[in-house]
Amino acid sequence: MKKFLITTLAVIIGATGIISLVQPTNLALAHKNLSEVRYNLFRGSNDSLSATLMTGEREQDYILNGIAEELVDFGIITVIFKEPVSALMGSPSYKLTVGDDYYEGELEKNPFDASYVADIEHKVSDDAQVYLLVEWDTLYETIKLDAISPEWQLNWEKALETAMDNISDTNFEALVKDGKLNAEVHVKIISDPQGVTNQHYWYISIYGQNGSVIEMVINPVTSEVVSKRVIQY
Repeated sequence: MKKFLITTLAVIIGATGIISLVQPTNLALAHKNLSEVRYNLFRGSNDSLSATLMTGEREQDYILNGIAEELVDFGIITVIFKEPVSALMGSPSYKLTVGDDYYEGELEKNPFDASYVADIEHKVSDDAQVYLLVEWDTLYETIKLDAISPEWQLNWEKALETAMDNISDTNFEALVKDGKLNAEVHVKIISDPQGVTNQHYWYISIYGQNGSVIEMVINPVTSEVVSKRVIQY
């Protein structure tokens, strides 16, 4: 009888160990449920305008519903004009040179702020040489966009790992059921919320299918979690 109990206990412990081994980690769950990830940031400016290029992958049909769909490449150009543009005729256009590749098109007014944007629908490597030409009526400006993100201590993967290392005091576990994360994960690059400096941050958001949200802002240079917020429903 004693031998039977020992054997049974060994089987239970062994099975439990196997189950624990196949359970995905929180980081693996987050990786599997990415809806948007920004890989890098290029930035440049002169007296007339400032511009950035951020590239990565995101859902083709961008819907915030807690479900991660198939990703497509993107490359967002953002231009801010430093001088009044109300007197300029027509619409602004761009020509972007990335190494041997060339993109052109119109810049559209961002409905949320004073910037103008365009999507080249391609990712760009960190070591690419990037030049942007912006034309609008009498305005004709060319600037070099330098890669800023390679100088950071944290790339997007390390930023996501840092976020998941600091997830314990949130409601993340409530979003996991049967080994699946019922949420979509965004890894973005944002500028200084106060607009005081040129500092950028990693912004990690986890949007649950139940409407719950976990947000973290992480300093890419110091690895510090600057802020954390949880909204529960």
